[in-house]
Amino acid sequence: MCDSRTVDYEALDPGIREVVRTLRKWGFNTCDSGDGKTKVGDPEWDQETVNPVPHVAVVVPADELVEQARHLASLLKREGVALVPQGRGGPYVAASFDPTDGTAILYLAELDDDGLLAARRSDLDDFPPEYEP
Repeated sequence: MCDSRTVDYEALDPGIREVVRTLRKWGFNTCDSGDGKTKVGDPEWDQETVNPVPHVAVVVPADELVEQARHLASLLKREGVALVPQGRGGPYVAASFDPTDGTAILYLAELDDDGLLAARRSDLDDFPPEYEP
């Protein structure tokens, strides 16, 4: 399973590090991620297993799956990320539960570092021009 204590951010795909860092700062136990670009077409990776979509998987307690999905969605909204229903061509959160082993996973997809940073910058449009964050 995932190690909730440490993450070697340099070992992550470069286009997903800030998303992972943000989720972990919010207390989520990330366990798999990819920026949807770095490994695509790389002969060192089995292309059958490479996910061409930016994504981060998060392990949550099974009895908190729905609550944690809503919490993650609200935190992303606060950051300026506009979530859409899965399959609609934008960032989304999905939740799954495996009854055979009790694993509960939140899956954030279609959001990479560029998208997160752009969402954060769009919130700054509400401030006067002289405001410097």
